[in-house]
This record gives sequence, structure tokens and C-alpha cells, in this order.
Amino acid sequence: MADGAGNFYGTADYGGTANASYGGYGYGTIFEIAGNGAVTAPFLFGNTNGAYPSGGLVLGADGNFYGTARWGGQGIAGSVPGYGTIFRMSPDGTFTNLYRFTGGSDGGFIYAGLVQGRDGYLYGAAFNGGSQGFCTLFKISTNGNFVSLYPFTASDGGWPYAGLAEGSDGNFYGTTLGSYSAYAGYYGTLFQLTPGGAFTNL
Repeated sequence: MADGAGNFYGTADYGGTANASYGGYGYGTIFEIAGNGAVTAPFLFGNTNGAYPSGGLVLGADGNFYGTARWGGQGIAGSVPGYGTIFRMSPDGTFTNLYRFTGGSDGGFIYAGLVQGRDGYLYGAAFNGGSQGFCTLFKISTNGNFVSLYPFTASDGGWPYAGLAEGSDGNFYGTTLGSYSAYAGYYGTLFQLTPGGAFTNL
């Protein structure tokens, strides 16, 4: 993601602060590449502020970067260090945790990045959890106000691995990895979501 000043920002799924529980692999980083090729890591993830940011970054209208980490945040004991986070980072490297997933009705383990809608909210899809157990779609404001928009059910899809795209009509479009429709197959779905949370299986 370019910042408009000739610099590029991205996320690395591993590296950074070492995690002894996972063979010494780090929790991931946010990195910056300057126009001359110099690479710096303005932020290193850890257990409590997120881990494994596989979804990349989006540049918000306010000039800050927003992203997701698929694990970490809650700091629960055992093999899973939390259900993931949503974060903000300013161009100077100031990091703010906006939301920590609980793995309940809000979802968890988000693999995909975010997209900012015309209304200023950031929209995304959680890969796990939700009130029906098949994941959930959500939006969050840039100051951390989180809203669950739609919980997937047994018939309309589940496990949205990729992110959302905003269409020219102002609605959001996405895909699911599988579906429990009639328990006959797991072939996935295409769907439409309005900013207000109205869901249509396309």
C-alpha cells in the first residue's frame, strides 16, 4: 500500500518478535519500503496486540493505515493466543489496537484485510465464530466502534477467507470458502452485503 509520498507499507505474516511456542517464528511485522529500497519495520506484533497479519493494509481517508491480525489480542493461555485484532497505524509508526475479537458472536481468526466504504466505516469478514458458528461480516469505525452486520448460517455460506470489495452501487461483494447447504457440499458462495447489513446470496 502506497502512502502518496513514495513509500510502501505492507505486513509480514511471520518474523519480528520471536514466539517460542511456535518454533521460534515471530508474530509478524508491519514494514515500510522507502523509494530508495530501504526497508524498516515500524511495528512488531506480539501476543497481546495481535499476531500473524496476513490480510495486508488499507490506507484510510484520514491518512492512517488499517489492518487485521488473524490471531492474538486476548492473550488466552494455551496454544491459541487470542482470536485476532483490528488495528490502526499512523505513517510515523504509532500503533493503536482498535478491536480484539472474542471468538463469540463477533467472530474471530480474520484472514482477510479491510475495505473502507463511502460512509467511512471499514468492512471485513471474520473466518470463524459468529452467532451461528459459520463466521460473520462486520464493520468498524476508525475510532473502534464495532458492529456485527451478518452472521452466516448453515445454508448461505461459511468461512469467508478473502476480503470484501465495494461495488459502484455502494454495496459490498465477497465470497465464502464453503457452504453447508443441505450438507451436500462445500463449494462456496458469492454474496452481496449492503452497508446496513442486508445480505443476499448471489
